[in-house]
Amino acid sequence: LGRLVPQQCNLWMGCASSGSSSGLHHDFHDNLYVLLRGRKRFRLWDPSHAAHMHVRGRIKCVHANGRIVYEGQGDVRADGADAGEADAWAVRSAAEKRVAAAEAAVDAGKPGAAAQLEEAEAALE
Repeated sequence: LGRLVPQQCNLWMGCASSGSSSGLHHDFHDNLYVLLRGRKRFRLWDPSHAAHMHVRGRIKCVHANGRIVYEGQGDVRADGADAGEADAWAVRSAAEKRVAAAEAAVDAGKPGAAAQLEEAEAALE
């Protein structure tokens, strides 16, 4: 899969002599489909046609990559992450890096490192 990081893994199994259908739907992430036996037919529609389909919910926006966001889902980015949660993670990650750098400076005996560590730890909280 190269540099692709799987977001979610699902296994769908079925056995029906008369066939089965998953119905018209859209997935929020890319898919890798493996069929072990039998056959499967896919019908794909361009996400730009979503406004003309009978969807459940009111479409807020369709991102350039095809990610459909519905009203009430919040501020969802094109990758499916909640924008507020992603921003909070970025702030926390940067604060953790500042703490690690300040700890290394304290260990190395650098002047002012203890104060930097206190500030970095306060920012982390």
